[in-house]
Amino acid sequence: MQRMGHTEAQAVPVVHSAIPAALAAQSVGAIAAAALWVLAREHLYVPHVAIALAQAGIAALAALIFGQPRWWLAIHLSFAPCVLAALALGLDPRWYLAGFVALALVFGGVYRSRVPLYLSSTAATDTLLAALPGAANLRFLDLGCGLGSVLDRVSRMRPDSACAGVEAALLPWLVAWLRSGRGARYRVRRVSLWNTRLCGHDVVYVYLSPAAMPALWIKAKREMNPGSLLISNSFPVPGARANAIHAWGARGGDKLFVYRI
Repeated sequence: MQRMGHTEAQAVPVVHSAIPAALAAQSVGAIAAAALWVLAREHLYVPHVAIALAQAGIAALAALIFGQPRWWLAIHLSFAPCVLAALALGLDPRWYLAGFVALALVFGGVYRSRVPLYLSSTAATDTLLAALPGAANLRFLDLGCGLGSVLDRVSRMRPDSACAGVEAALLPWLVAWLRSGRGARYRVRRVSLWNTRLCGHDVVYVYLSPAAMPALWIKAKREMNPGSLLISNSFPVPGARANAIHAWGARGGDKLFVYRI
């Protein structure tokens, strides 16, 4: 099996964004709603709410035709009504700019990676600690470390380990970097997980999204060392059988999926 060398870069599978399809669906809804409004105003008054609801329904239908996942329907159905409600509030436009900047700092790059900010719970981290190999000098990587909570716990509970994390979003990375004591206990780099080489780590931990798992699995098989572990919180690798599954919670609905490379 071909693996990445320490200095040689290798192409990473692209996680295709759903944004173009979403924009196309919204555009179809907007055009159809505008046409409906033009036709209707010649004969009767059409409330703005009705136009917004028509746009939302047509956009959701277009999203289904374009093959978007069904969970996108809630976004398409609520977008136009939410815009109408926001306009009715009469807020200063600078509030919307501030909200956009805040979201960009926290969720920057989600439109490309399709990996939102998920924070691992204390129970998940406890389960992870129990699933880690007991060998000394463990080399642990948190791929998309968020605020650094997992790194902080693992580095404290396994002081012999070499822990590292990567995070692309600016604000979460800054929090994780400050928590690390400027590299005293673990290292945190601001870089995309897709531009991070996985070789040289005994355990790679991820809490990503279903959309990212197929590409991550290809990347892991290319780059990780034989015998190393890929541990995924909540999201299994489609078509791959986990070597172990660790559940927690009252009904065991939350799971860690462990894959040996």
